[in-house]
Amino acid sequence: METSSTDTRADWRRLFESAVEGARRLAAEADADAANLKPGPDRWSANECIDHLERSMAEYLPLLRAAIERGRAKGKHGEEPFGRGTFVGRFLVKAMRRGRTKRYPAPRAFRPAAGDLDLPALVDAFVARAEEMIALLEDADGLALGRIRFATPVSRLLRVSAAQAFEIHALHNHRHLEQAEEALRETRDR
Repeated sequence: METSSTDTRADWRRLFESAVEGARRLAAEADADAANLKPGPDRWSANECIDHLERSMAEYLPLLRAAIERGRAKGKHGEEPFGRGTFVGRFLVKAMRRGRTKRYPAPRAFRPAAGDLDLPALVDAFVARAEEMIALLEDADGLALGRIRFATPVSRLLRVSAAQAFEIHALHNHRHLEQAEEALRETRDR
């Protein structure tokens, strides 16, 4: 049975909502000092993981919002399976679906801040960005998200569809929340 676009959008919404719940739980359970500890020299602390997620969504949101507005103005309406999207988007979605099996360097714009970070403030910022993504997803209802394409914040040459952008971030949030939890476990076990 083929998944309808409404089901797909609902799945993405659930992923964003569960990431918000996970981030809030992490903030409630984590020791503030431990959240800044790195489990290894080339690994991120829990706080850096949350900061990275917030920065990623913050960079994408204005571009995605503008693309959706252009798509609406051009009449790109329709309910569809969201299609193949772009080559770059397919690569990124596939990488996110695989989970944390392979590490990729974060583009400069998405790298977390250096130094001690405040977990509650980071989670508040992350939640705000995730809620913006959910609101934009709702606002895009009825649009053919697979036909709305835009350049990523990394490069104007790298394009993704709006559908791919939503899926990438919905999955990306979970990927790094798992990494944040792992960082806390490993630093606690020292």
